[in-house]
Order: sequence, then C-alpha cells, then structure tokens
Amino acid sequence: KRLKLKGSCEHHGFGCLGAVCNKAAIRRKLTILRQMGVNAIRTAHNMPSKELMDLADEMGFLVESEAFDMWARPKTTYDYGRFFQEWAEKDIASWIRRDRNHASLLMWSVGNEIYDLHAGPEGLKTLQWILRQVKKHDYLHHGQITFASNYMRWENAQKCAELVDAVGYNYGEDLYHTHHAEHPDWVLYGSETASMLASRNVYHFPLETDILCEDNEQCSSLGNCFAGWGAHNYTDNIIADRDAAFSLGQFIWTGFDYFGEPTPYHTKNSYFGQIDTAGFPKDSFYIYQAEWTDYQKNPMVHIFPYWDFNEEQAVDICVCSNAPKLELFLNEESCGCVEIDHAHGKNLVPHWKLPYKQGTLLALAYDLEGNIIARDYRQSFGNAAKLCLSPDKLTLNAKEDDLIFVEISAWDEMDRPVENANNRVQVTVSGAGRLVGLDNGDSTDFDQVKGTSRRLFGGKLLAVIAARGKEDGLIRVNVTSRGLQGAEITLRTEGILQKETFQENHPRPLVAGGVGGNVIPEGADEIPIRKIELSCEGELCLNSEKRTLRVNRRIEPPNATYGDLEWKLVNDSGIESNLASLVIDGESVVVKGEGDGAFQLRCIGRNGGAVAGVRSGFSIACKGLGEQTINPYEKLQAGLCEVRPEGLSEGADHGVRFLGKRDVFICYNNMDFGKFGTNEITLEIFKHVAEGIAFQVWAEEWGWNRAAVKELSTEKGALAKRKLLLNGEFDEAANWLEFKQKTFQLNRKIAGIQTIWISSKDNFQLKSFSFLPLNPAFEKLYAIENDGIFGDAFTEEEQGVMGIGNNVTLVWKELDFGTKGTKKLVLYGRSLLEKNSIHVKFEGDGERVYEVLEFAGSDRFVEREFEIGGFYGKGEVRFVFLPGSCFDFGWVLFG
Repeated sequence: KRLKLKGSCEHHGFGCLGAVCNKAAIRRKLTILRQMGVNAIRTAHNMPSKELMDLADEMGFLVESEAFDMWARPKTTYDYGRFFQEWAEKDIASWIRRDRNHASLLMWSVGNEIYDLHAGPEGLKTLQWILRQVKKHDYLHHGQITFASNYMRWENAQKCAELVDAVGYNYGEDLYHTHHAEHPDWVLYGSETASMLASRNVYHFPLETDILCEDNEQCSSLGNCFAGWGAHNYTDNIIADRDAAFSLGQFIWTGFDYFGEPTPYHTKNSYFGQIDTAGFPKDSFYIYQAEWTDYQKNPMVHIFPYWDFNEEQAVDICVCSNAPKLELFLNEESCGCVEIDHAHGKNLVPHWKLPYKQGTLLALAYDLEGNIIARDYRQSFGNAAKLCLSPDKLTLNAKEDDLIFVEISAWDEMDRPVENANNRVQVTVSGAGRLVGLDNGDSTDFDQVKGTSRRLFGGKLLAVIAARGKEDGLIRVNVTSRGLQGAEITLRTEGILQKETFQENHPRPLVAGGVGGNVIPEGADEIPIRKIELSCEGELCLNSEKRTLRVNRRIEPPNATYGDLEWKLVNDSGIESNLASLVIDGESVVVKGEGDGAFQLRCIGRNGGAVAGVRSGFSIACKGLGEQTINPYEKLQAGLCEVRPEGLSEGADHGVRFLGKRDVFICYNNMDFGKFGTNEITLEIFKHVAEGIAFQVWAEEWGWNRAAVKELSTEKGALAKRKLLLNGEFDEAANWLEFKQKTFQLNRKIAGIQTIWISSKDNFQLKSFSFLPLNPAFEKLYAIENDGIFGDAFTEEEQGVMGIGNNVTLVWKELDFGTKGTKKLVLYGRSLLEKNSIHVKFEGDGERVYEVLEFAGSDRFVEREFEIGGFYGKGEVRFVFLPGSCFDFGWVLFG
C-alpha cells in the first residue's frame, strides 16, 4: 500500500520551525502514518527535505521523491515556470546527487500533472531532456523514473509514458485494466487517488445523500463528501487498487490536512487528509488501517460517528475492521453480524441506520473461529466538566530541536470523553519549556497557531512544547477553561546540566519562536454552545390530517455565552426547501407541511462566528399534501436536481459537477413558468478545462413519472418526451472555482408546468440557473387568459372570448409598460358590425389613460393596429364593451 503526503514535510502543520524542518514533528507524522498501515510516501510537488529522507531511511518507508509541479508551461502567474529554463538543470543535479544513496529511495518523479506532457510534442522533448539529466546524476539507476499524470486518457501523455520506468495515474483508476491490456509492459500505479473530503468528528446525515457544501463549512466524515474528480466513497480507490493485481499500489491524497486548497470552501486548510493538521486521525484513517493491516498481528475495529444526537433521530452508523467478521450492539442488543470479504468484497465498511437512544454502541471483531479479537465503543455523554492532558512523552531532549505534543481533551462528570466539546482553553507553559503552537484541526478556526488560547474542536486540542534552552529542568503545562476543572502536568527536559528544580526555574522572557501572553483572542472567556437538543411533540411525519408539528429546543450547556440560534428548512443536501413553513414561538418552532416529500428541520448556532458552529436537526416527511411547484424565475441551486446519475457529482455552493465521462441528464420537476412563460435562461458555470464546453436544455411537457427518472437520466431514454430548448456553448476562462454568468436565448417559448432537463458530456460545474420571465405587457394577451371578466353576454371558447355583447369588461392586471411605454396595440378579433366601439382604460402609478377604438367589421378573425395615447409604468388595462357590441376577442398585443 502506498500513501501520498501533500507537499514536502516543510508544509505540514508543525513540521517547520522557521526555515528548518523539525525532525521530531516529522517523526510524529511518520509514526501516525505507520499506524495507519502506510509503507511508502510520495512527496509533492517539490524536492523533499533532508530530514524527511533521513527519517524514511531510519523508519523503513519507501519514498517517491518528486521534483516539479510545472515545467515551461506555468500553472499560475508567479510559479516555477518562470525559472524552469534557467534553473531546472541545476535543481535536478542538486536533487539527484543529494538523495541518490538513500535506502528509502524508490522512484524519482519528474513532475506532477504537467500540462506540457498533454499539450503537444514539445512536452515529449522536455521529458527526454529531463530523463537525460536524471540518468546523468543517477547513473547507477538507484531510483526508477516516473511522473504523476492526470492526462493519461490522451495520446500525448501515453507517448510520454513509453519513456519512463513506471507510469503514475492521478485519479485514473478506471483506465487501469484497459491500459494494462494495451500496454502489458507498462508498470502502472496510482500516483494520486481518493481526494475524499472530511472534517474530524463532523457528520452530515443521511449517508446515502452526497453532501459537498454545508452551512458549517465542514465536510462529512461519513464518506458522503467528495471532490468529484476522485473517489466517490472511502473504499472506491481501495477496491480499484486491490483488484488491479498488476498495479504497484497507490498514494492517497492526502495523509495530513494542510494549509491551503480548502476545497470546497474558502476557509483555511484542506479537508483531504486522513489526519487533521493537529495530527488527530479522522474516521477514514481507520478505514485504511482496516484494509492495510493484518488482523492476525494487530486486530482493530472502529465505530463512527460519536454517540450524542437527538432522541429518535435517524443516525447512520459505520463500523470498519481488519477482521473477517464484526457485530454491532446498541445497549447490549445485537444489531446484526456482518462478514467482511477483504480480498474480494465490496462492502468493506458495514452500515446501520438506527434511531438515536442514549446509551452505548459496542462493536466486536471476530476471527475465523469466532473468537473476539478487538472491540470499540461509543458512549452517550454530557457537558464537559474537566480537562485532561495526554503528552506523547514526558521527557524532552533539550540538546536537540525536540518537541512534546500534548493532547488536550474534555471529559464529563462520568469520566466519558465529550467528543463534540468546543470549549475555549487557555494554555500556560512555564519553567524550562515554551509553548510553540496550538492547533485543533478546524479549517474554519482562524485563531492564530502562535496563541495561548483556542477552542477544542471535536473534543480535542493540541499543544506543542519545546525547550527554552539546552539545560535540564522541569516544565509545567497548565490548562484552564471557564466553568471547567483545569489540568496540569509536569514534564522534564534532559540537557547539559542536572541542577535546576521546578521551584528554582522561575519564568523568564520567551525565546524566539515561543508564544507570549498577549496573544489572547477576543472572547477568550466564552462558553460556546456545544449542542442544541431538539425534541418533538409527535411523530416526524406530516399529512393532510396532521399538518403541523411542534419542535422544542434546549441549549447545552445551559450557561453558554451565545444565543445566536437560527431555524432552517432544507433538503438533505442543505438547499432551502419549500415543502414546509415555520412559525417560531419562543424556544419552540411550529412546522407546517406544504407539499409531499422529505426535508430537514435544523437549528444552528454560530457561537459568535460567521458559520454554523453547532447544528441539530430532524428529518421530517410529508405525505398526502400534494406536489409543490418550483419558481423558475428565482435563482435555483443546481443541486436541486432529482437524481445524481453516474457521471455527476456534487459541486461547490450546492451545485453539480458534470464529470465529462458520459452524456448525463439531470432534471427539475414541477417548474411553474406561468401562463406567459420565458424564452431566456441564465446559468452560473465554472469550467475546469481549457476548451469550451457544450450543454443542452430540454423541456418535458407531458407529465413526469418519478419512478422513471433513473431511466430517463440515461442517454437512451433522454429524448423520449423532451423538446430541445437550447444547444448552449460556454467558453469563458476563470480562476479556480470562479463561476461566471451567461444568458442564453431559448429556441422557443415555454409556459405552464414543465420538467426541465439539462444534459452534457463535458467537464464543468453548474452552480445555479434561472429563467427570465417574459413581460406580459409586451406578449400576446389571449382573451381567454384574462385576469377577470364580467358582463351580460359572452362565451369563453378555445379560440377566444366569443359573442361579447352588452356591458362586458375584460381586465389584465399588473402589466408593466416601463419607462419606454407603449403607443400602439394590435387587436385580433372579429365583428359583424360595421364598426365595433371598444373602450380601453389604463390605470396605474397615479396615471389614467382612456382610449376608444373603432374596430372595422370582418366576417373572419383579423388583426387591426391602433395608435393610443401612451401607457407607462405598472398598471391595469381594461377592455370595455358597451351595449350594442358584437365582438369575438382573440388576443391583444401592445407594442
């Protein structure tokens, strides 16, 4: 098994102190990775540090050492592409000659996702030149030469693959078997896989719904949050690699979270890691451990999520183990046994959906003989009562740049870990040590690493301790939090002298790199909301007989500083729902069902910040209330589509991403365009490729069958009932995740209730779309579609309002003629009279205009054009027929 780390070691959390890599920090990272089952590291995307290579030798890791992220063709304005021609030869020589004799060296990677390899023959020439340089300095061929490419689908990259010892595929697992059959001499491996997104101890339910963006700007650790270009769940790339026996293995993106690239949000650090920036494992860490370690040597089992939700809330529970069989219990009652076929099976992470009940989840792992070999449990817990400290060691080597990593956690009164605690903690270090940083792994937390106060995240916080000098001494670490019992530990430095005791070692000014006592953020004395407890009065289902439901909320802890709560109604993807309405009543809310379907009621607390720091919710179903319509003239998030067919994934900001692997159709049902309709659509698009992209918009007018959506979302069933509205093209360049709007004219007008389909076989993200309503004031106003009619004699028929006689009035309301106005109209009708007088009255915006039209007789329907005094602004138009009229009214058009 292979693992890829993001960036060189200098770029990871506490891996760097100043300009020098800290060896103790790197050793801690490698130790954690080894526990996960990792045996190889790919560095990215620049030459690794000497400290990393030395430790890889010592600890027995293989290394794919990588040099470049770009060659002559730059990826950004100020990247290495500016210096490639001048510096590449010197840098390659330095890189190879320094590391060629390392025992850990496995491969030299000459580049990551190099566009030159894809763009044309110049890339092939550059590769040949680089290969000559590498072989010149590694003339004994200590390392195999490779590259990591996301362009292996195309011809130019495949020609380049013929020249290297091993071919690295970035997110190309679907190509393995085809390319192996076509090129059996190639050595293939996954140079970059996975790209799953997760925040430690954050869970977005339900598991079966792909959820990319949420109001807390966190990513779900359940395995239902992915970037689109990578795996669609935690085990996709595990299975793809396992079932390709000819593959060398894979490097997953990434081992640790890292500062930068905070896809899919604009926060602080990435969500790609199996371990957060503080070094705390996420749930996915244990999934890889289950598949990459031997249960006969180190048996393990792991349950997620933690166990603290609303009573009767539906909770997805996942269990992973390296054993062949496991069993889950809730409050000592078995929920069932599952056998795991690690060699051939697809269900590597068994899943249960259970209503939450206070108590204990227990997972047991069994060997082939049925013996219990490992266990894990999750307990319900209360509010935090005390802090606990757990250092990774007790003694610091003061003669070297050694570090001690102290885990700070919160426990309740029953000595149970509070796994969603977010209390703010103050850290004081005195004596022979200094505090060099705090981290909690929270991408949304912008408190400084070089501070003395920070919140717990997912119940944990990391403090990093270094020595003040080279001498022996004692270090006291003290942590406090408002309302909690604090904690203190004493650590020791081992250095040159052995005289000082803690009492003699009075506080001194901090040395460079330490943290002073004046870096305490605003609100450091706060007590954040940990949990919003929801309870409902009745079942979580609404219907025509029971249309309302009252839900109560309670804040934990009761003495929380903040009360900034907000109720929301959303679908499972987090998009606002119109299936219900809310009436807030103090600490309760009354939910009223409006249409059939399922939605989530949420209560969120921001804890003084901009995002939903704490959330709580119920899933509620509505039945027998009828279908709700969608207003197409408001901006609609593309993620509202009814299904997620293969070839589509969640996009940023509740959009969708077309993956470009096949023609995909998505639909939006019950869109009410009204009687006047539209002939324009505006879309927000971000494209990932240099080339332009194409898409189509369709309308379905003959009804819609929910059961047939999956069939109709395929190319085969796509055209059965649809009419093409638009063949669109989009070719606007943009920065990463920069969406641009473009308006398109439809090839025909649509009105009434429609199902809209959008299709494409290209690679891009669609964030939202909306239609522009036609202005009825300048559209044909059909007489039978009037806003009101009254009088003595008339008949409404398909052709129009016929036989209009004495004292009949037709009215159209809320017509907007704007500032330009109108000074003519065309009337389509028929009258057997020589002249039929028609009175037209406009009233609006304080203005009244009165016109009399004389419609010349005709025995058939004809169009007559009339000049009028001028209608301006918004108002109401009435057509009045006085006694003696005999008129058949078809339509009227203002111009």
